[in-house]
This record gives sequence, C-alpha cells and structure tokens, in this order.
Amino acid sequence: LDQDEPVVGKVHVEVGGSFVVLLPDGRLTAVDKDKVTLTERPFQPATKEEMIEELGTKFPGFKIRSTRRYIYAFNCSDPFRKATGKILETMYPALYAYVERQKLAVHPPLTPLVVVLFKTEDQFQTYRPMPEGVAAYYNGVSNRVIMYEQSRLTQIAPELAMKQSVSII
Repeated sequence: LDQDEPVVGKVHVEVGGSFVVLLPDGRLTAVDKDKVTLTERPFQPATKEEMIEELGTKFPGFKIRSTRRYIYAFNCSDPFRKATGKILETMYPALYAYVERQKLAVHPPLTPLVVVLFKTEDQFQTYRPMPEGVAAYYNGVSNRVIMYEQSRLTQIAPELAMKQSVSII
C-alpha cells in the first residue's frame, strides 16, 4: 500500500499466499497474508468528498468534477469532459441491465468510478506509456478509466478526431 496508516480493506479473493484486497477508494491491491491483520471492523468505502480530495493531490492543477456515478480529474477542455460524462452516465444503466440479463452477479459500485482525462496524448503517455494507437483504457487494479482528448489526428482532421473520441468513450 502507498500509505503509512493501516487501512480496513475488504478481501476480494484469496490467491495462494496473498489476498486481493479492495481498498476504500475502489482500488485493488495484493497483500501477503502474513502482512494482514484480520479485523471485525467494518469496511467503509471512501466518500465522494474523500476521493475528490485524494485526486486533487494526485493530479495537481487538474480540475475535479463529479456526476452521479463518476468523478473526473481533468485538464482537457470542459466540453470534452461534459460530453464524456454524458456518454458514460447514459451508458451505465443499459450496461448494468445487460449484465443482469446475463445472470451475472452485479451490484452498484461501492465508490464513485474515477475517470482521468488528459488534454494531450503526450500527457497520457507520460502518465503511463501505452502501445501506439491506445487512446483510452480501463485499469482493473486502480479501477480508473484513463483517456486523452487531443490526438495527433486533431491537427490533421479535427472532425474525424472528434468522432474517434466519441467512439472511444
């Protein structure tokens, strides 16, 4: 864990000599069983306000906004952030219903989902290098979506770049 204080996590799964633990902010981490102290204290997911504060620290200079289900840390344009939010909020109920129809266990997230929006591809690549052509990804360990607004295509064909952005979201 990247903190000094003990934290109450929720054991997600046991794998060999480790637990995969859900942290209060929605991230997953692997912890050796011998470094865990089991407790009866209840797991308390982080509040939206706590997560906003943490994101402000991790992404200095970024704006932080939230919608019903998501928190956005962004340095991209506000129209791009708003469009991303509208698409994600609109897709959520249909995706949830689809998973239920497949008879898979599903429940609302315990914490808001985090989306980090970079203005440029260079910033995106600096944050975490990705293979060429990757414009967005979901990290199942951090439980975050990471994407960027302006690709190199923006200078050549802005309309095509906007359509590509919408399809990525």
